[in-house]
Amino acid sequence: MDLLQSLREKITQEKDSKQRAILFWYDASEQMDFTELEQEFAPEEIEVRRITQNNFFRLKYDIEIKHPQTSFVLYASFPRPHDEKNYLLDILLYGAEFKSDEVAMVVAELQVDDQEIRPLVERYAAFFKGKERKHKLKRMLPAHSDQKTVEIAMLAVLSGSPSMTIPDLTKQLLHLGLDSAYNEGLKKVAKFFSLKRMWELILPHFGIVIEGDSSPLLELMESLIYQHFASAARIDPPLMESLKSILPNTCALFIDDWFREEKQKVEQLEGYIRDFESKFRIPEQLRAKSLEGYDLTTTFPSIEGLLIEQMIEQIMHQTADLSAWSERINYHRQSHWGKKEKLAGYYNVLSDVVKLTELKTLLKKYASNSASWGNFLSLYASEWYKIDQAYRHLMQNYWHLEQRELLHPLIEQLTNWYENVYLLHLANQTNDWLSEGTIEHKGKILKQERFYTEQIRPIINKEQTKIFVIISDALRYEVGQDLREQLNQRINGEATIQPMQVSLPSYTQLGMACLLPHREMRIDEGGTVYVDGKSTRGLANREMVLQAHCPESVSYRLGDFMDWSTSVADEKFKRKRLVYLYHDVIDATGDTTKTERETYDAVERTIVVLKDAVDKLSRLQAKRIFITSDHGFLFQYNKVEADAKVKAVTGEIYDKNRRFALGKGLTVPEGAIRLPVEAVSLNCEAVIAKGLNRFIGAGGLQFIHGGAMPQEVVIPLIDYRRTADAELVNVNLATPDKIITNYRQQVTFYQEQRITSDVLPRQVKMAFYKDDERISNEVIYTFDLTGEAMERNVSVVFTLAESHYALGETCHLRIETMRAGKVELYRDEVFTLRMYQTLY
Repeated sequence: MDLLQSLREKITQEKDSKQRAILFWYDASEQMDFTELEQEFAPEEIEVRRITQNNFFRLKYDIEIKHPQTSFVLYASFPRPHDEKNYLLDILLYGAEFKSDEVAMVVAELQVDDQEIRPLVERYAAFFKGKERKHKLKRMLPAHSDQKTVEIAMLAVLSGSPSMTIPDLTKQLLHLGLDSAYNEGLKKVAKFFSLKRMWELILPHFGIVIEGDSSPLLELMESLIYQHFASAARIDPPLMESLKSILPNTCALFIDDWFREEKQKVEQLEGYIRDFESKFRIPEQLRAKSLEGYDLTTTFPSIEGLLIEQMIEQIMHQTADLSAWSERINYHRQSHWGKKEKLAGYYNVLSDVVKLTELKTLLKKYASNSASWGNFLSLYASEWYKIDQAYRHLMQNYWHLEQRELLHPLIEQLTNWYENVYLLHLANQTNDWLSEGTIEHKGKILKQERFYTEQIRPIINKEQTKIFVIISDALRYEVGQDLREQLNQRINGEATIQPMQVSLPSYTQLGMACLLPHREMRIDEGGTVYVDGKSTRGLANREMVLQAHCPESVSYRLGDFMDWSTSVADEKFKRKRLVYLYHDVIDATGDTTKTERETYDAVERTIVVLKDAVDKLSRLQAKRIFITSDHGFLFQYNKVEADAKVKAVTGEIYDKNRRFALGKGLTVPEGAIRLPVEAVSLNCEAVIAKGLNRFIGAGGLQFIHGGAMPQEVVIPLIDYRRTADAELVNVNLATPDKIITNYRQQVTFYQEQRITSDVLPRQVKMAFYKDDERISNEVIYTFDLTGEAMERNVSVVFTLAESHYALGETCHLRIETMRAGKVELYRDEVFTLRMYQTLY
């Protein structure tokens, strides 16, 4: 585009916006001949005048009085004067300036003020010769940018940064490699910009000073990594005096943000951190320090290992502060390294270790509280079951670890306590009640044989509701409690649970029969249990028993139901009042010698299947769903010693397993006991193994049932009902004064309700923002407390980036709810900044 054409376009732009054009052209290099200029516009109504050193007043008169509607081109063959010496400045300010040099072209193209960008164009001419670079710069620059903003944008273009912020362009430069000789971004900066100026812009943002210039990127990266550690450490003197920063929180936030980048960039940061960790021998240094000096730091993976080692040692030697360790585990679970699969597995196990260790007190607390057999079972259902549950969780998570050697001594210690102290205590109490012959049917716990009469028949008689009963073989009480908790996390249902006492012996044929409607039960010589004269062996026979009491009854295997389409299920259940669904995974796994060690895996699979079944039934508009079992189970990981094996029962045997025998004329070996007649629901004798004993014979030894231990005879009865959608718990600030006075700010929150089936946990993401820019770390927390009001306060520490915050200015604590993959604003709380410490 030639000069005259550019000039004509500028005239047109001015006329379109101002009715007439008054253009000043300061042409110090005299690119245009004035005569040629006059001739160009002679035919048009445009006055072309030359500016001299003594015609200012004449021009003013002609422009403003004589020709107030006429357009003017005012040409000067000298540079534009400084404003204080420019006698035509008033006209220039309401007119416009036409610039014809290369710099002016760049200014026009980028739409940046001439005085801001002209020095940069002249200083970094090579940068502005690249068409693509100018194009990227134009897209990145905001309106009315100053010199510093333009420089940062230039660095962003050269480094390939996605944005023109100092953290992003720094991250991009570091991502391109720490060896300056091979860093392509650094090469471009050196060629088209200035390395010195780049460091002048970057380093103050992080409060870092780099000594020397041999490896500046490496030194910067090491300083950032160390400051991430130092910002949370409480070690005096510091580990490294050389890697200093006056803005450690800003450095820490930079690393935290990098941890949230795409996978490739995060893996690169992990590599940098591991290199640092090795180079400076971080594990060796920290081993010599107090745990409290670094337990809040999350920079290095070795910190997680050190914490795990110390925790194991303290618990092994019974010196651990369990409350403090529980807080540490929860804190580190949320860290970058703590979320890694291997470390997350360790923290899952250690969390279970803490819980089980805390629960040891239950045994002492209630050791002598059992006034009766019924009271003994009630105590198990209210308190002691938690120990079985915690131990199962512990072992399940432990066996999922790829490397278990580190935890093996601790697991062995806890297993010995579980089996040789806890189970033995319950076994001794059970033996006492057995020996006294006081295993009566009285008590508050619902008897399994009364299930149909007291739970199902009243609904059939009074309501038209369709009832579903899921019977899962060997679903013991503590597993039912787990299932209840997980079902109550749904937004449209409520699950309640009560314990139910099985009939002795605790085995499948009898348990299944007890769950059917009946008046009397008996067993034949082949082990088949009959109710009211009808066989209960197999699905078809059980269905006939149900239909004798409720003709609109039907029974299926749960697995078959789960395979049906919705339309098939609708058709199968049409006009039915009562549906029994049978499930067998735990018992089928545990009763086989080859697979009994997989019992706890079978429990997890069962919970998943039962939740899916409830979901599917809910979609079919099922309003009442009961989940129960035929019996529970005992499971021991350790090898069963010889003294726990007793001689097999002899006589006329109807049915038996490792824990019981039914029949006539039965012997009672040492280590076994004959049940009182009133304790047996069948027309035969019953002999069961005492405590933890097993009869010698075929079958597995680790998974057992048939005896009278609470784990075998207390089963869950879950009542699940569809409800209106539950609401998320409400959370408020409990901080009286919303004033920030320190870069580390503790904020206290109050969870308004306890978590119930009607009030669900709320997971939130929280951070402080100022002018929509995040100025603190980001905290993810789940409010899921179930305690009383005074126990529902939570304190969270936020770390603010070091910056100059004017006294009295405000920032916002943004609290967002995280749910189903979506993030929604929940609360926005205004805080006042009063950083008095920045004044001195």
